[in-house]
Amino acid sequence: MKSLFARSLAAFLVVLLFTQQNWATCGGGGGGGVGGMGGGGNGMGTSNDQTYRVPWKLIKPEDPPVKDGLVVYWFPSSAEEVKKSSLLFSHSLALYAGQCVTMGVADVRSPIG
Repeated sequence: MKSLFARSLAAFLVVLLFTQQNWATCGGGGGGGVGGMGGGGNGMGTSNDQTYRVPWKLIKPEDPPVKDGLVVYWFPSSAEEVKKSSLLFSHSLALYAGQCVTMGVADVRSPIG
């Protein structure tokens, strides 16, 4: 009887262990930051915030096209957009970049554009 109970408990704990990551962001999270109730800061979005910088690579017209893997291209309308865009910091895009997805910034007038 103890063996059946121990096995059932172990199976439940394994399932709980693998599903708890789905509950990790209690306040919406995503896009950087620590989630809803990340307390300890001054409420001004300073020292305790996490940011996820996206590793954008400048794609020049003379560069050969990327042959392996997936590429996400960003065609900004101006240099000012590149400096101030919210695409510079993104949790999702940073995760994709870590999974061999190339993040490229290119001019719309280039052959790729």
